[in-house]
Amino acid sequence: MVAGIVSCLAIWRPSLLAADKVPEKATAETRQKVRRAKLDVNSASAHELATLPGLSPEVADRIVQNRPYRKLDDLVTRKVLGKKEFARIREFIAVRRAR
Repeated sequence: MVAGIVSCLAIWRPSLLAADKVPEKATAETRQKVRRAKLDVNSASAHELATLPGLSPEVADRIVQNRPYRKLDDLVTRKVLGKKEFARIREFIAVRRAR
């Protein structure tokens, strides 16, 4: 019985959303998927932002109310997020330019 459980755990793979870095040998397509997996702070809803680790609905609303952002560091320089909050979610967010 235990051997069956161990083998199930051995085949589990983390999703692409959990990847915090793109491997050096990744293809352009893989890099694009990782970029798309990040939430754009300028277009994501407050509900989507609240799903980020440790982000409350109130903080997510504050992010939405202080838009637009030109770079990620604006979240800290405008005092929307503290440095620790920002460090916790940085790998999950992006700022995309309008087309």
